[in-house]
Amino acid sequence: MEAFFTLLGELRRSERDPDVKLLVFTEFIPTQQMLLERLEAAGVSAVAINGGMSLGERVLAQDAFRDDAQVLVSTDAGGEGINLQFAHVVVNWDLPWSPSRIEQRTGRVDRIASLVEVATRTRETLNRPDANGLDVLAALPEMAPGEPCPVIQVAEATPGWLSIWEVTSDGTDRNATAVFHPDAGLVRPDAGLVRPDLAVTLWDRCCDGVAVADQQTPNETTWLRIIEQGIDHAYQAAARLAGAEGLTLPAARLRLLVRVDS
Repeated sequence: MEAFFTLLGELRRSERDPDVKLLVFTEFIPTQQMLLERLEAAGVSAVAINGGMSLGERVLAQDAFRDDAQVLVSTDAGGEGINLQFAHVVVNWDLPWSPSRIEQRTGRVDRIASLVEVATRTRETLNRPDANGLDVLAALPEMAPGEPCPVIQVAEATPGWLSIWEVTSDGTDRNATAVFHPDAGLVRPDAGLVRPDLAVTLWDRCCDGVAVADQQTPNETTWLRIIEQGIDHAYQAAARLAGAEGLTLPAARLRLLVRVDS
């Protein structure tokens, strides 16, 4: 614990923020409880998330971490489906056996910051049966409702949402596909709301290093529309990937969602 408190002090000084937030991961609930007790004894506000909590309880803990607590101690199972992007410091109290698990831990706080990296490394895989570059997508946790998304500004662009999906037809071969969802009020209900042509164009702009201007969270209605449209388009991409062999174990996961404004 001495090393942890030394790190906390250094972060407070380097960040010039006495309330800098830390996300601490451990695989074990007993370790989690020990850390909470030590932090409380040191006067450091902390909350916990683990797989034994309901989703509602985890959301309450997430809100407490965002608004008040300085440290969140989470297990890997507890952090699934929870937005933690208001923190940017991750401490691995213990290391899982799989390197990808470490990347997923980091991905819970850096999805917005990694937009351009994701774009650059996945551009060549969009709508192609090629797994090269998809590892960076797989390292990002699946998007969750209520999660803030990066906002990019593209001159003369149609306002809407750009979604990036990881798809598979058989559980093994992976692909990436991009879907653009124009804002509902800009098109007729029967005009077709999904624009894959605009999606690739906008994704290319992301690859060129477009700056993240802000962040925005889609409301519930918009989120459901994006999921419904995106899954339909992603499964079409999975079918193209399968070809004559057909779908055997199809899946589609939303890995990145970007707000596009003009």
